[in-house]
Amino acid sequence: MELIEYLSQNPVGYTYFAIGSCPHSWGADLEAKYDQLMPVFFQEQIQTFPGTFRAIHYDPAFSRYPEELTDYFQKRGFELVELPPLPCFQCWRSKSNPIEIILLSQDFHHPQKLYPGNDEWILEIVCEQIIQGEDEKFLVLQEYTGQETIEVFKRLYQASTDKSKFKRQILFDVSYGVATGCCTDMSKYKPFMDERGFFYNLLLLEPAHFAPLIGKNADMDFLMKQILIQNYRMTLNSYHVDYRRRLRGETILFQGGDYKDSTSPDTIMRSLIQKLSPIAQLLLRFNHISQESYQEFQKLTTTYVEYDVYKWYDAMSKLAPLAYAQ
Repeated sequence: MELIEYLSQNPVGYTYFAIGSCPHSWGADLEAKYDQLMPVFFQEQIQTFPGTFRAIHYDPAFSRYPEELTDYFQKRGFELVELPPLPCFQCWRSKSNPIEIILLSQDFHHPQKLYPGNDEWILEIVCEQIIQGEDEKFLVLQEYTGQETIEVFKRLYQASTDKSKFKRQILFDVSYGVATGCCTDMSKYKPFMDERGFFYNLLLLEPAHFAPLIGKNADMDFLMKQILIQNYRMTLNSYHVDYRRRLRGETILFQGGDYKDSTSPDTIMRSLIQKLSPIAQLLLRFNHISQESYQEFQKLTTTYVEYDVYKWYDAMSKLAPLAYAQ
């Protein structure tokens, strides 16, 4: 594909890969919270990161707004350039900084049962390009279509040839799974970086690895708490559904976990408790649950056989209230 070949031959230090990023409303000037073309975090990186930058945008709506796009980029000191090898809608380059913006007026396809097409192989190659070589390069992907990217992110991480570099240098979703969708407030969210300038990749960390990060940044604490709550509720739901199914002698519903159709109910429950315990401990540290609630959690996990399965599930659910807005 021409895009992959072009990226390989013309690497940059920092890449912003956006899907469904054409603005919904232009107005007199695009507000920072709605600017998905050059969001706040990307502009901040340009000011602080000594290197070259590229934004790659996929959205078929670009073809409807040529005048608005021209006005947007010209106001910011960009000029329209031709890239003969690329079948892109537009390409803009800054007159004063090493910044390139590639606009592709087309869909980016994720695999779906009812629709053909799968472009995720592009992400796999781009991720490998980022972690190859001696130079440290960075990639941030943001999806604005409502499509969840967490699972593909984790899959690409597992398939990576260098997981350490992948975790440090590649980030999917600057909201860390908390505010995905087409209207993410781009003035509110940005990547968290460590002292060396690498990403804190919260979505790739096990809950136990959150502990040393507590207190480093108030916004990061908030997001870690949200991630833990989501993790708690999703894990409780999937494991307990399959625990109940195995009690009835049925096959499991949620595939791909650490148990299978022949696993005993007690083994599934022990695995569930093992996963929830460190999350509950961290929610206690975050003061999201009280000491009394944590003691109730410990009681429920040691006496579950004495409870009606549905009452036990309800009691466990109430211990970790739903995530809340900051």
